[in-house]
Amino acid sequence: MNQRDIAKAVGVSQVAVSLVLRSPQTTRVSAAKKAKIIAALRENGFLNSAGTKRSWAAGFITDEFQSRNDTFIHDAVCGAEEELNKSYYNVIFEVFRNKELNIFKNRQVDGVIVRSGKALEYLLKAEHQLPVVLLNCALPGVNADTVMPDNRGGILTLCQRLIQKGFRRIAFLGASPAYSPYSCNYSERLSAYLEYCVNSDITPLWANIPLPVENAPENIAAAAGIISQWESDPHPPDAVITANYLYGALLAHLRPTLAVAAGDNKKSEDLPGVPRFVLEQDSRTMGAFAAELLLQRIANPERKHVRLDCEVSLQGQ
Repeated sequence: MNQRDIAKAVGVSQVAVSLVLRSPQTTRVSAAKKAKIIAALRENGFLNSAGTKRSWAAGFITDEFQSRNDTFIHDAVCGAEEELNKSYYNVIFEVFRNKELNIFKNRQVDGVIVRSGKALEYLLKAEHQLPVVLLNCALPGVNADTVMPDNRGGILTLCQRLIQKGFRRIAFLGASPAYSPYSCNYSERLSAYLEYCVNSDITPLWANIPLPVENAPENIAAAAGIISQWESDPHPPDAVITANYLYGALLAHLRPTLAVAAGDNKKSEDLPGVPRFVLEQDSRTMGAFAAELLLQRIANPERKHVRLDCEVSLQGQ
């Protein structure tokens, strides 16, 4: 229904509908008529559940380390845009730089998808209480809708594939499970690996090194040291699962003959190695799911929070 249809259905003038839409607090329309108009506007999506005018825009927030050129971010934004456009929403992309977000000025958005832990911390402290959906991002104790990859299912599938391929000594290399307060990915992937080892009577072998961003020399040395230590074992690993693609490419570069399986698909042209197996995250679908949850949250702020784990696919021979 458009404004004219709403005016006819409620039995008021179109001017009255326009006045209430522009300012639901207006006193130029009687309280009784205003209540009927607001109910009709809400029912037809012109106003949100709080009774304020919708902006028909949603925010997508990252931080300075995650530009829109990043493959994961690009595909996630595209997925979110496609889903939000179905409900006539536009997407405003913004990078959080430790200061007030522009999209909050004059309430430019009805809700936000957050891919930045730092931005999430800011949002929790800010006065702007907007619907929030976390995308591949987490913060302990935060009760919010969340979309994550299926870390447990993906690693269990990866372990099974390696065993089927004849590998018997599988190790795990990653960061400390507490390396970041904003992500549970690495801790969940390590937990899944340890779970598989226990259930399959496999002796676990795992180690942590700092995240090898940009292949820092000290991290390369740390990885080489871990591999040398493992190779000196009477039963060295014949396959290694890594927490993400960065670790996987690093190990594949250091030991090209080693069967390396990467826990996700964050690729970079600067990484010299190529893991044999990769768990591919469908970031476009993850973005679409985040948008769907955001629309539901905008429509019903009291709905119970949920977490969606998106299926990952195993690539490699």
